[in-house]
Amino acid sequence: MEPSVPALLTRLAALALCVSMTAVKAQDAPQTLITNVHVFDGVGEQRIENANVLIEGNLIKTVSTDPIEADGATVIDGGGRTLMPGLIDAHWHTMYIGTPLEALANGDMVEVAARAVPKAEAVLMRGFTTVRDMGGAAKSLKTIIDEGVVPGPRILPSGPPISQTSELLELSGPRHPYHEGPLGVIAEGAYAELILLDGNPLEDLDLVADPDANFDLIMTDGVIYKNTL
Repeated sequence: MEPSVPALLTRLAALALCVSMTAVKAQDAPQTLITNVHVFDGVGEQRIENANVLIEGNLIKTVSTDPIEADGATVIDGGGRTLMPGLIDAHWHTMYIGTPLEALANGDMVEVAARAVPKAEAVLMRGFTTVRDMGGAAKSLKTIIDEGVVPGPRILPSGPPISQTSELLELSGPRHPYHEGPLGVIAEGAYAELILLDGNPLEDLDLVADPDANFDLIMTDGVIYKNTL
């Protein structure tokens, strides 16, 4: 049975509303323009010299060596520093770092969680914008970090240390929790996970070993958590 004209009009109106709401949402996303930086994109062996990077919401919109027009954007002059992707720790235990064995053994999850919150912020301030949790009850902390309740890195939680469903491996595919863009690169469409540092880490890796002194800006999910410029 063919749909009636009123039904078709209703469907078209609903589709138009969805498109309109999507456009408004994109327009409302805050923009940050980082200018005058040398970009290590996480892939190439050389930096992209004298570049500019536009972030819209939590994603990188444009990477260009040409000037970028972005009316209303927050502009940050990188001053010739290096812009690189946020670090990724491939083996982390969000709930266990800094927690005494006694607290883990007695089953007091309130204490374990309370100790984990400042450790999450501390690892972010060391430049690790993403961590792969290799075992532990980290999903709740991941949720409140993603919601912006507390600062911390993106967490890829594997669940219990011993998992019959091999959840750690499953998170590498369709169950990966972050699908909007890639992590660990500076490219159009990638997540805005960024570090701005004075110097070239491709020539002096020790710069990364002292984040307190050398990381001037740390951004995760498009939000700046450290800015000493």
